[in-house]
Amino acid sequence: MSRDAVARTALAVFMGDRKKDILERWRNRVREGLDPLLVPKGFLDMLPGFFEAWLSTLTGWRGQLTLDASLEAISAIQRYGRHCFQSGLGIAELVRGHQLLRETVFDAMEEAQEPPDFAALRVLTGTLEAALAEALRQYTQTHDQAMRLSMDQRVLREREEARRSLRELVDLLPIVFWSFDPKGVFTLSKGSGLAAVGLISDQAVGQSLYDMYGDRPEVLDAVRRALKGERVSVEVKLGEAWFDMRFQPQFGPQGQVTEVLGLSLDITERRHTEDALRSTEMRYRLATLATRDTVWDWDVTGQKLHWSDNVHRLTGYLPGEMETSFEWWGERMHPEDRPSVHRSLQEAVEGEGEHWACEYRFLHKDGTYIILEDRGYIVRDAQGKALRVVGALEDITHRRVAEERARRRAEFEQYLIGIVSHDLRNPLNAITLASTVLLKREGVEPAQQQVLNRILFSARRANRMLRDLLDFTQARLSGGIPLKPQPLELHAFARQILDEIQLAHPSRRLILEQRGDGKGEWDSDRLAQVITNLVNNALAYSPGHCPVRVRTRGERDFVVLSIHNDGDPIPAELLPRLFQPLKRGRAKEGKAQGSIGLGLFIVKHIVEAHRGSISVHSTSANGTTFLVRLPRYTPPLAEATPSSGELVPRDTRH
Repeated sequence: MSRDAVARTALAVFMGDRKKDILERWRNRVREGLDPLLVPKGFLDMLPGFFEAWLSTLTGWRGQLTLDASLEAISAIQRYGRHCFQSGLGIAELVRGHQLLRETVFDAMEEAQEPPDFAALRVLTGTLEAALAEALRQYTQTHDQAMRLSMDQRVLREREEARRSLRELVDLLPIVFWSFDPKGVFTLSKGSGLAAVGLISDQAVGQSLYDMYGDRPEVLDAVRRALKGERVSVEVKLGEAWFDMRFQPQFGPQGQVTEVLGLSLDITERRHTEDALRSTEMRYRLATLATRDTVWDWDVTGQKLHWSDNVHRLTGYLPGEMETSFEWWGERMHPEDRPSVHRSLQEAVEGEGEHWACEYRFLHKDGTYIILEDRGYIVRDAQGKALRVVGALEDITHRRVAEERARRRAEFEQYLIGIVSHDLRNPLNAITLASTVLLKREGVEPAQQQVLNRILFSARRANRMLRDLLDFTQARLSGGIPLKPQPLELHAFARQILDEIQLAHPSRRLILEQRGDGKGEWDSDRLAQVITNLVNNALAYSPGHCPVRVRTRGERDFVVLSIHNDGDPIPAELLPRLFQPLKRGRAKEGKAQGSIGLGLFIVKHIVEAHRGSISVHSTSANGTTFLVRLPRYTPPLAEATPSSGELVPRDTRH
């Protein structure tokens, strides 16, 4: 079956199924759209007969501007044309009524979510034009017959009025009536469609076709064929406009062509629509080829399921191996997932929502199960009934596997850190206690005292590492570091912490500068960690002869803590990763490191738990400065908030 035949059949079925609704809408539009003073009584009663006759022409359409239909249908259309004239209906109203019919049919197609293809558009517009032409022919014929019955001035005036109306109609429609003689010279050229090519009525009369269209071989070929007696139809682009040109030869007594009549219909809008449809189809096809997602379309009423061409990349099944039934797809879902997927889809379709999403396992052709993320959009009619579901499938198997591995890795890290940080604390506490007791005994020799001090220092350093591990575990895996805010004076507190650090680094110079009000509420233990870690960090990464400068400053609602050291700047590429955990930079040569790379990570979490902020500025000219801003009063329930930074171990300098 040809494409046009399929289009005719599909269009006839569509119109037949909605005949009653379309006819009623048409009648309402005619009633509302035409001036009641210009519509004679009984005209609305003529519409059903014409509508039925026009429907019967759909399946017999052969693409010509003539009616290839049953005699009964043609007779009905002819009667309609005669009745229109006899009832006193004007031609403009008759044409407007047909325009309303075409608009009604297009609206029905749009509402049904069944856009016509190009062949259907040709059949629809062709049959409507042919039916209108036949009705107009009968209208004019009946009119002429009436004129012949009476030759008085009144009838002559009416004839002239009818001709004037016909000319007005020609000027209203996007068409051109034309004719040319056997030499190819225009003898007629009228119609509003001329404006699309920059002409006015009769401007082309007397001019040669061969001169006007010498550069358009398709037009000249149609002219030659028409002059040989052939009826020709050709679509031509003239300037920016497209025309459907129809050539109808007229023959003399000896069968020679005496004239060629023609009709050109401006089809620019139709061609633009067709181009837009082709462009949309091409974009859709390219999009489905470019994306990894598989697009699907489920006809809820017909229970048919269609996929984009790339479905075989997702499932392994070739198009010929897949059925269009929803059951075929459902049978390949994992048995444990199938009931919940069906239930959620059914609830979405029967509900009022527009979106549906689900995740399930699907049997790949190779025998393994892949994990699919399925998302759909539900198309509903005016009553809210689901008509179609259009969606996309994405293979998220690798993502889910990676997430599971990350979850297991996190569990293992938590387990390992728990062992290290808790089970090692007891023996370290015992070592610390024993060393402290031995140092307090009398009679300890200097050599023994030196060894005990070294043991005590190492034990305390190990305890600090364990504390960092516990803080890291809380910050990363438990949602944050808890706080216990209490009233505190920052200036005095900072001096106390610096005095303790100075005892551990007697050879280094620490400078403290303070101004403003230092009162507020903070967690003293956690704030001590911040100051200690930042100062020790500055000591570790600055030359021994350079001082470390600590400043505390009170502002209106905040206090500011800054730690500055001279020396080599932090490499620019490391600055964005400076506060990441488990990695540390190299200290200055000859300096030992007593951390495991968690100091700055924990500092950032403590500051953010106080609803504060921390930043760093580092240049070769000005050295390195860490700047901490803390609100004077931490909001209630200020449990540690997760850091915005990525928690993936990376190399850092500090």
